[in-house]
Formats: sequence, C-alpha cells, structure tokens
Amino acid sequence: MNFLKGQPRLVTALARLYGKLLNREIDPMREVIVTGGACSALFYTIMSNISQGEEVKTELQMKVGVPSRTPLSRFENSKIFPRLRR
Repeated sequence: MNFLKGQPRLVTALARLYGKLLNREIDPMREVIVTGGACSALFYTIMSNISQGEEVKTELQMKVGVPSRTPLSRFENSKIFPRLRR
C-alpha cells in the first residue's frame, strides 16, 4: 500500500465520484492525490504544471481579510485554556 498516494479505498471512491461528475474514467492511483490540506494540494498542483527552468513565485498573497493576532492572555482562565498562566 502506498500511503503517499492515499488509501486505495479512498482514492478509488474519489475517482469514481469525480469520474461521474467529469464524465470520464479516472485512474485512482495515477490521477488522484489525497493531501493533508490546501497548502499541500496547491503545491502538488503547481509542481505538476510547471517545467524545469520556469520561474515560480513562492508566496501567495491573500487579497481579502486582514490577519489579526490575539494575545493568549485574553484566554486566561477560559474554557479553551483553563490552566493558562502568565
């Protein structure tokens, strides 16, 4: 079993599902990748579509939303972190 490509039962089920939606047969072990998150999926998608020597920007900038930081002291004695101490 090759865990880098995903559990065979899972990739087979995904291939069947998307094969019906795309109206074509999908090879589960060659055309389906199960990732641990969106960043991995983006990485594999980009890497599979570029050729050696092509320039690739390594940072993706978000155009919506503003990052915010909340100090952990805000959660002191809360249900989330009941034993948080300074």
